[in-house]
Amino acid sequence: MQVYKFLFHQYSKLMHFYFHQLKASTYEKKFQNELDAPQSFVLFLGYPRSGHTLLGSMLNAHPDVMIAHEYHALQKQRQHKTAASLYSHLLAQNKWFSSRGYRWTGYSYAIPTGWQNGTRELKVIGDKRGGASSRILHKEPERLDYLQQLVEIPLKLIIVHRNPFDNIATRARGGNYYRRKPSTERINKEIIRHFRDVETIDKIKKQQKYDYIELTHEDFIQNPGINISKICDFLEITADHDYISICEQATHSSGSKSRNKVSWTKSQIQQINQQISRYDFLKDYTFEE
Repeated sequence: MQVYKFLFHQYSKLMHFYFHQLKASTYEKKFQNELDAPQSFVLFLGYPRSGHTLLGSMLNAHPDVMIAHEYHALQKQRQHKTAASLYSHLLAQNKWFSSRGYRWTGYSYAIPTGWQNGTRELKVIGDKRGGASSRILHKEPERLDYLQQLVEIPLKLIIVHRNPFDNIATRARGGNYYRRKPSTERINKEIIRHFRDVETIDKIKKQQKYDYIELTHEDFIQNPGINISKICDFLEITADHDYISICEQATHSSGSKSRNKVSWTKSQIQQINQQISRYDFLKDYTFEE
């Protein structure tokens, strides 16, 4: 098993180099000469381990949407002088994820609509990198403005919330890949990091500079069809019955209660509850929920 993981990792690195270093210029010409300019640019904001990968994959499987998997557009935007240059690397990232079979952290995110590796009419383009985007905006909130200036199309933000106890527990355990047993110090560190992201999102919402849609991870996995329809309406694209049905079938019926997989101190639970009470969009979350 370890040999397989090592070989797959090396293959993945090779394909990443191939698409970004050898094919990106071809993709840039494609955007310059063949493809219509997209109508909006999507970014995910939120926290690691909040179901962004599944939601991003579903949107990427829409015939009029291309959402790259973790290119980190906010971090790398300064490498690009034109929107076409940025778009070419988003396409390269999409091709790379396809070469992996849409596998990530031990799960498959293949959504069988037939459009995950191509588009019918490119109306929406974007990047799925929720937690890292929140972190970089905490330090440099002006990066949203820089991205807007580069692409010159409306930015649309998708914000996904999840029970903070589950977010923090999963991050402390290293996600589904590592699943380590976290120390008290590790959990304390993740509490601080998590609510730093919450504060960043709260500030961006209050600025009211960019359109955004909010949803919860818990509601999304319970009602995927309703939520994906709302998101498509927000992005001004049509979601037909077959597409909605495929997305529903790709959704697990229940979320993992990661909070039950770590040992909490009474002080940590109190601290998290106090932080939750500061934000209206988190107020319904509790440890017992």
